[in-house]
Amino acid sequence: MTNPIEDQRNYIKKIILKNNLSEFKSFIKESKVNLRDFNDDRYDILISIIEADSEVSLEIIQFIIDQLPYESLNYFIRNVEEEQNTNGSSKPYSYGHYKTPLFSAIAYQKFDIATLLLKNKADINYKITDFKSLTGVAKNTITIVNNLYSTYHLYNKNLKYILDHGFKIQSITSTLIKDLISYQNEVKKNDLLEIIFRYYIYDNDFILNLLHSYKYQKTLSNRKLHYLITKEKNKIVIDDAMYATTIQNAYYKNWDALFLFFVYDGSEPLKIFDRIRHYHVLDLAIEKNDYYFLKTLLNYKPWKQTKNLDINQLIIKAIQKDNVDITKLLLESFFLKTSSGLENFNFENILLEADKKRSIDIILLLMDFIVNYKYKYLNQPISFKEMIIYVDLYHYVISEVKEEQIINNVKEWFKLLSSQSSFKANHYSSIENALFLACFYGNENSLNLLKKNLNTSQGFVELQNNSNFENLLIKNQNQNNNDHPDLNKTNEKIVDIVIESIINNTVNTTTDLSDDLIQKWIVPYIAFLLNIAIKLGSLKLVQLIIENKQLKPLVNLNAKHKNIENPLVTAYYQNNEEIFKYILDHQATSTTIKNKKGISLLEEAIQNRNYKFLRDLLKYPLPIKEETIISNNSPLTLLRAIYRNDIASVISIIRENNYRLDVYLNTSIRINYTKYLFTPLILSYLLNYQDIFQFLLKYADKNELDSHGYSIIHYAILKEDLETINNLIDQGVDVNYKENSAKYGHSAIDISISIGNKEIFYSLLKSKSILINIPNKEGELPLSNIIKSPDFTLEDKKTMMEKLIKSGSYINFIDINTPLKEAIQENSIPLVDLLLQNDANINFIFKNGYSPLVYAIESKSLSMVKHLVQKGADVNYVLQHEYNNDGIKDTVILKAIESGDLPIFEYLLNQNAAISFDNKKENFHIIETIDKSGETKIFEYLAQRNLEQFSDGITESIIFHNQINLLKILLNKGFNINTRDNNGDSLLGYAVKYSNEYLVDSLIRWGADPTNINKKGESIYDYSYKYSRRLRGQNIYRKIKSIIV
Repeated sequence: MTNPIEDQRNYIKKIILKNNLSEFKSFIKESKVNLRDFNDDRYDILISIIEADSEVSLEIIQFIIDQLPYESLNYFIRNVEEEQNTNGSSKPYSYGHYKTPLFSAIAYQKFDIATLLLKNKADINYKITDFKSLTGVAKNTITIVNNLYSTYHLYNKNLKYILDHGFKIQSITSTLIKDLISYQNEVKKNDLLEIIFRYYIYDNDFILNLLHSYKYQKTLSNRKLHYLITKEKNKIVIDDAMYATTIQNAYYKNWDALFLFFVYDGSEPLKIFDRIRHYHVLDLAIEKNDYYFLKTLLNYKPWKQTKNLDINQLIIKAIQKDNVDITKLLLESFFLKTSSGLENFNFENILLEADKKRSIDIILLLMDFIVNYKYKYLNQPISFKEMIIYVDLYHYVISEVKEEQIINNVKEWFKLLSSQSSFKANHYSSIENALFLACFYGNENSLNLLKKNLNTSQGFVELQNNSNFENLLIKNQNQNNNDHPDLNKTNEKIVDIVIESIINNTVNTTTDLSDDLIQKWIVPYIAFLLNIAIKLGSLKLVQLIIENKQLKPLVNLNAKHKNIENPLVTAYYQNNEEIFKYILDHQATSTTIKNKKGISLLEEAIQNRNYKFLRDLLKYPLPIKEETIISNNSPLTLLRAIYRNDIASVISIIRENNYRLDVYLNTSIRINYTKYLFTPLILSYLLNYQDIFQFLLKYADKNELDSHGYSIIHYAILKEDLETINNLIDQGVDVNYKENSAKYGHSAIDISISIGNKEIFYSLLKSKSILINIPNKEGELPLSNIIKSPDFTLEDKKTMMEKLIKSGSYINFIDINTPLKEAIQENSIPLVDLLLQNDANINFIFKNGYSPLVYAIESKSLSMVKHLVQKGADVNYVLQHEYNNDGIKDTVILKAIESGDLPIFEYLLNQNAAISFDNKKENFHIIETIDKSGETKIFEYLAQRNLEQFSDGITESIIFHNQINLLKILLNKGFNINTRDNNGDSLLGYAVKYSNEYLVDSLIRWGADPTNINKKGESIYDYSYKYSRRLRGQNIYRKIKSIIV
């Protein structure tokens, strides 16, 4: 059905777009139409004509303005199309839901019309107040920049026009800056932000004032000049929110904004220093290979104080990135250019990282630096541990490097260092050094040396006096060194040697000490050792201490020692149920044992749903005091009588209250049991007062929940009391998940699965009221919890799952926690097959857009990936969510790249998973994915097999993301550094275009041609001049000019 009004609008618009003013005037006169009649809150003829593709004369625009006439050109209509596009989306603003004539003219870059509108008193600072909220309070105040940003019509050209025509600086808000940080269109880097800062800060007025002072020779002190510059910068206040927003975007889109903020930040130096430290800007600069920004940061005055820096970690990060230039910059900045008290700095961890990385260039840099810094500059010997690692690096370089000059240099460095008296005999007798050697080499000689030193009285004293001993052992146990495979096998052996030696020495020592000294020193020391064994997760060592016949009288599992945690508490917080149960079984009583907050372990386990530990605790008498059970603010005589096992009083109270337990005595006021740790029924059961329990069972609400959401059935399960469980089920107790008024709740079947008791699980399934498709608090079904449980065999799991499925359990649960996902993440092909046989969807789409195959890829299980593909999983599935609002979709193959698992990636390619390097946005996404994962094996694989096609489509993305490591891979694979893409642009051209000075330097050093001219006739010099107004473009322009001219 046609719309008459719409037809007339289109007809008039057609006449106007003929661009014939006379014809238009004649039509108005003859038809006697009133243009105002065609306008409403969603359509305006002036805006319609402005936005039309065809050009119309300014005379016609002026005629329309005069004809209507408008009371003011500062009005708006609703943008129906934009409202529909953002309906239900995550877009936070409604900025684009409105149109004005001026907004539209500038959005479509029709600047002559915009100028005409301004002459007719359209206001460049006009703001639309959006009342899109239930309260009627303004939700957004929309400026022209907000509007253009939201509709993706904000460009360099129209932003300059807006600023040149009087846009007020007060509208440059923190929110606007944050929006521009994440703004995506064809504008690259931060041109829009730079235009704004450049326009308002250091503007013509500021320059003229300085020139005026110079002309009339007005003296400006450093303090006055600093004040003027700071005042100028603070025209736009840089705040923490801007830094935070940039950091959140840093891995992908707009890291460069941080450099911009640093340059224009008018805050006090210490405030800027705090921001750099708080937002880890130094770390991120290293991560992003941003050499010149890092150099600027390191030259910043407050960084002269290095006490707040983790120098080790910063240099290690640079080594991990294999960036020699940045590693060298950090070493020189921290050790040569500052007097920061680092003369005694230990290079042990840095050398260890280099030993692990095995990068020849990094190793040579460090060897050279240490010789020059420690030997020549400070005239200091290097430490024993440093020398051990240095020797290992020396042998590696000699075996790998072929250049004679490098070998000679390395030998000379080694000769200088080895000439120092670093290897004295007493160094080898040190326990710490012997332990280091055992950890570093992991061979029999080093282990024997450790044993020998430990068996001396001097070694025992050294360990006792070493406050870092605990950290040393635990660090050793957790160490994972891929370059010394033997070490990983001997870690536990080393710890065993140390602990056993200490125990033997301790036993021998006690024979020479008085009882007072033993109680004062030895007993706490044994408790300290026991805690170390627990933290190492070694039941063997725990048993060695507790079951040692000579130590047994000295081991008190319930004693309290200053600064030493109780072993039972340590086991609990280490989440080691095996050791926790062992300690409980060896006469530790949890009655008096509390955590640091003064809460008993029982209460802690109850609060935190720690079902396994709760089960273990409930095997022993209830470790709880009367005052814990009964609230002083609201005492219940019934609870007191139960606690005291006074059955006569219990019966009397119940009878007097008409056999009701849910109201206070002689009232109708209901009792809120959420204020009490236990209900009367639960308390009598846990205290094992069977007479009282059986009596209360007749009258109590068996489904009553206590303060933490437990009912009697839950505690019966935790006590593994099958008889009571079956009895309660026969009486119709509710076994399903439910919550109390405080939102605490539990699922009976979940508890049975958590404690690994299949007999209880099967009993619960017999309940007539059981609902097996109600998710628990974590959104999981029992089916998923069975799959994840470590306490059932595969056959047990299959039988239990089959029971649930036959009972109607959902297979394709509409949530992120479906059983199929859990089976995949558990890498259990048999369970996956069981689910698929019962109609699980192999291509099920989860709420987060993932498919089962994506989860298999993220789990890095090639066998599972193959199995799913063989069963029909879609290898070309596109994830159902937009990537960073730029329209790029994640794919299965991109997830494989992100995982960094080459065998999975290769397999998917062989199964015809599609990957292309023709789409610019997709290329950017590929490089972002590699950047995020830090995995380059797949990139090397692609470069090796698709070098020409792969390189041509991907090099711009590599330059944009400053991935110098990927660039090196391409060049090492034979990629021509002067290769030109379809537009004739080279790598150097892109480095200049994206204002990447570090890459420009590197490419020129590697042989890039600075005279390249692309197909548009643009030279490298033209590019450098074009982008020279950028902060990062100025130095590049000067460098290119010095080469070309």
